[in-house]
Amino acid sequence: MIQALDIGGANAILIRGDSSTMIQTRTADATFSSIESFYSLKGKTSVTRILDECSFLIPLLLEAHGKIDAYFPNPEISLEVIVDQEAKGDYQLLASVSTNLGAEDAYRRLKEFDRTWWLDAMVQSQGLLCISVNPQ
Repeated sequence: MIQALDIGGANAILIRGDSSTMIQTRTADATFSSIESFYSLKGKTSVTRILDECSFLIPLLLEAHGKIDAYFPNPEISLEVIVDQEAKGDYQLLASVSTNLGAEDAYRRLKEFDRTWWLDAMVQSQGLLCISVNPQ
C-alpha cells in the first residue's frame, strides 16, 4: 500500500510491505545531502524550508556549484535566505561565493560566468536565487 503523507510540511511517501515500512522525505534524500556538502548553509532551517517549498532550485544549485567551481577556483560558497523588509513575504536564496581572486579578476570571471551560463540559467530560478561573488 502506498500513502502520501505530510510530515511537518515535508512531503513524504509511506510504503507498506510485508516486512517493513519506509518513509522517504525530500529533505532527507541524497540530493539534499549533496547541497549540504557543496554549500555552507547559513540559517539552515530557513534554507531547508525554501528548498522544500521550491525543490526546482535543487538541481539548479547542484549545476551552479560545478559552474562556479570552474570560474572561481577553490570557492567557499554559502547559502542563506535574504528577506526584503519592505516587501512582505519577498525573499531570495543568496549563494555567496568567496574567492581568493583579486577584485578585477573576480569581476572579469563573474561577467564571463554570467554570459556563458547564469543569465540563461537564472530563468529556472524564477527570481528566487541570486549569486554574488566576494573577492579578496
